Amino acid sequence: MSNDDDLVTAVNCADVAVYYSDGEVTAQNTLSFRDSLGPMAPIRLKSLVDFVHAWHTTQVMPLLSIDMQSLDTIAIDITNFPNEVVSSNPMPNVNGTGGAAIPAVVCMRLDFYTGIPWPYGIGRNYICGLPESVVTKSHIDVTYAAAIKTAYETLPTDIAPTGFEWVVLSRRFGGINRPTAIINPVTSVVVPDLRVRTYRQRLPRFGT
Repeated sequence: MSNDDDLVTAVNCADVAVYYSDGEVTAQNTLSFRDSLGPMAPIRLKSLVDFVHAWHTTQVMPLLSIDMQSLDTIAIDITNFPNEVVSSNPMPNVNGTGGAAIPAVVCMRLDFYTGIPWPYGIGRNYICGLPESVVTKSHIDVTYAAAIKTAYETLPTDIAPTGFEWVVLSRRFGGINRPTAIINPVTSVVVPDLRVRTYRQRLPRFGT
């Protein structure tokens, strides 16, 4: 979770990174949340990380290959610096339930829309650990992609009673860090296409 964006604060917000691995390659997907109840107290941050870990292990991990195992989930308060950081430990880690995986360095892309145009209002995750059975040549089975989309679509409704809101943070404008991030609530989850991506395509210089 460390890059230049770490220098940009977002009031009452936290970044939560879920980690999972095939034993060799570790994948990280980060989601952002705003605490609508006010300042992000440590006890609230812990409740958030535990919630996201439980959501990921019950909604997403069952769709992944049995080769994949969830690791600890990490939350970081980005209201101020230095940051408060907590983990989901000792919540249990779980394995996927699908068949053998394609290499963990390839993945599918999932976008999060907020109603604000690209690039400032769209977030995304890259899902690794896809079972071999759902991939044909360079494309992902449409039913499987829809199941991943549905798993993420449960998040706004499930987390709403906790007082947290799933958001996308715009931290940079014109290549320069903003003084503080612009906070946009997620309104929809979109599978942009069914192409298999490489994990390196997460990097900006590769055009995604």
